[in-house]
Amino acid sequence: MNQLLTLSLLLAAAHAGKIDHVSFKSIIEKVNSLNTTWKADPNFPSVVTISSIKSLLGARKSTHRLPLKQDNDISATPIPEEFDARQQWPECPTISQIADQSNCGSCWAVATATTFSDRLCIASKGKFTLSLSWEELLSCCTECGDGCRGGYIKEAWIYLRHHGIVTGGPYDTDIGC
Repeated sequence: MNQLLTLSLLLAAAHAGKIDHVSFKSIIEKVNSLNTTWKADPNFPSVVTISSIKSLLGARKSTHRLPLKQDNDISATPIPEEFDARQQWPECPTISQIADQSNCGSCWAVATATTFSDRLCIASKGKFTLSLSWEELLSCCTECGDGCRGGYIKEAWIYLRHHGIVTGGPYDTDIGC
């Protein structure tokens, strides 16, 4: 929800060509009035330009199309009212971790590495609980893009499939190394 709200605000600001901090403030107040499990706050100081914020939107659209998997076995199981992966797989701590990308357009690398970390934990029934290194994707995958200046999610998955990836925690830690 928080990421969706942030993305919506960024897109609205991009469309307007400038950041309207009054609108941000009213949206933040509205979100906080709902008394959810998190608190909305401004992400950027008022002096930050829209071009600076756009530089953080790092996922690039690939020109290569991904094959679609056809699954004709559609279950009649109803969709639940709510679903929390943290509760479904409590043995997988990576599911609840939130990456701090700071001033780096690394969402393409973070999304790939963290998604695969979660899938490995779920598939191993909690035997594999380490984070995979999104820094490796940023630094070593030359086909993936330009590191913090953006990259391609599809190419990151291809790199992971063909080369594998080391474990590694947040920047400037020795977790997983």
